[in-house]
Amino acid sequence: MKKKKVRPLAICIFRKDDKIFVAEGYDPTRQEIFYRPIGGRIEFGEKGHDTLVREIREEIGAEITNLQYLGTIENIFTYDGQPGHEIVLIYDGAFVDKSLHEKTWIEGYDDGKLLFKAAWKPIADFQSGQAPLYPEGLLEMLIRQENVVTLDHKRSPSQPFNEKSQMIFDAIESAAKAHTGQFRKGTNVPYIIHPLAVAKILIDCGCSVEVVVAGILHDMVEDTPVTLEDIHQSFGEAVAQLVEGASEPEKSDTWENRKQHTIEYLKTAPINVLLVACADKLDNIKTIQEDYAKAGESVWARFNRPKEHQRWYYQALAEVFATRMQGEPTISLFQKFKSEVEKVFGKKN
Repeated sequence: MKKKKVRPLAICIFRKDDKIFVAEGYDPTRQEIFYRPIGGRIEFGEKGHDTLVREIREEIGAEITNLQYLGTIENIFTYDGQPGHEIVLIYDGAFVDKSLHEKTWIEGYDDGKLLFKAAWKPIADFQSGQAPLYPEGLLEMLIRQENVVTLDHKRSPSQPFNEKSQMIFDAIESAAKAHTGQFRKGTNVPYIIHPLAVAKILIDCGCSVEVVVAGILHDMVEDTPVTLEDIHQSFGEAVAQLVEGASEPEKSDTWENRKQHTIEYLKTAPINVLLVACADKLDNIKTIQEDYAKAGESVWARFNRPKEHQRWYYQALAEVFATRMQGEPTISLFQKFKSEVEKVFGKKN
């Protein structure tokens, strides 16, 4: 049996407004269309940036400039049923020929054979989970480097106030208005404290503005007169899709059916929906822990179902999150959720 080897690669992020340039791929086993930035294999004795200049010149006949190293991703994956292992150097760069920004599709060739077709795709498509971006961890890297936000009005020069930052404050205002008069179960704590805590968790994880905004708005469709269409019009399609994914479909159904639906949906949900859902449940379980320390077993009387039902639900969520971990920030966030669940309910037998 031929011994498999680790592949050293270099890929480049080319940007146009809110889009990045990516090649389309297809996994026949998974029947999945996916996208990844263009680049190629690093040859022995070759620097990563030299690889990009050579590969892009050979494949699409373009010259590139302003290459800047962003980081490295180790990617262990399966493609067409076969395992693979890559060490990927990530660069940021620009095309010398700006007319490439206007092309709908650009074809890449190797030895006269069509290798790929590439296009400009909105980053929001990847953030909403509409399309997978590989290698795994790349989207999170781009988010951490470009869209880390803060709720503090006293911003440092490295955190400029811009339209994306404004969306955070607009979401806070909308959520505060929509949740006016609502309180956390069995307490006198205004409900708005919860979505703000969810946003704080997502910000600390380095999530994108869209994910943070979805965290702020995640309960509005379920618990207020605000509709998904309202959210779409005010905050865009990517946010609306994340809020929809984090919402239970039918409040009139039984508690058991609604929670089972959530568990099953999260097994295949887009990763950004998982981040919002986990941040939501993490704040919930931390609040239960704090209230339990004060009120003891009586805390369970606040809920629609008793402690054993809550134990089943939270432990099932922890199991789902554990199976969906794929790099940061999911690893840290999902592990923290599991730890908090164990503090309240103990380890699952």
